[in-house]
Amino acid sequence: DDHDLFLIEDAAQAHAAEWRGHQPGYYGDVATFSFFPAKNLGCFGDGGAVVTNNDELAEKIRLLVNHGRSTKYEHLMEGFNYRLDALQAAILNAKLPYLPRWTELRRKHAAFYNHHLPEEVKRPVEINGAKHVYYMYVIRTQKRDELMKYLKERGISCGIHYPLPLHLQPAYKDFGFKKGDFPVSETLAKEILSIPVYPELTEEQLNYIVDTIKQFFN
Repeated sequence: DDHDLFLIEDAAQAHAAEWRGHQPGYYGDVATFSFFPAKNLGCFGDGGAVVTNNDELAEKIRLLVNHGRSTKYEHLMEGFNYRLDALQAAILNAKLPYLPRWTELRRKHAAFYNHHLPEEVKRPVEINGAKHVYYMYVIRTQKRDELMKYLKERGISCGIHYPLPLHLQPAYKDFGFKKGDFPVSETLAKEILSIPVYPELTEEQLNYIVDTIKQFFN
């Protein structure tokens, strides 16, 4: 309010996360969620949601996602076809009650990794006041590419999220940024590796992942 700023929270990967006891949408004017199938709460195809406590803004968003249409044949503005279809909504409605349990399991798996992974890899840090929901469990190592190859050869799925920093994306070349402008971001992109943390992981699988990473560094 002091600076007359409008705050949009990107909560695409933060379903049920918390900061100082509040979930996404509490601090901003708007929060956006993704329901892509891989997310902590995902539908069967593409989907998403926008939340706000601003009635005027909510009405405008409803118009925008439905071709700017106020009634069947009246359009108050140019809009888009961003409606969530009934099938996706039904799937999300069925999965939503399980989100707290799935979140608890992700956090449990992350705690296991935090305790058992070797010191050669850097782990994610959950700062005071935050509740991490671990859409990804991302480790760091200067031997990232070698470790990724080693894990995949032994049947452990892993990935890089994400390999190319925003300032080096072709879509943003007009800003004039070049390699070296954001060295921390570039270093992270070379070192990060996401390892499995989905709720259905078994204790046997978790131990296998940890043991395999330890074997790599030994």
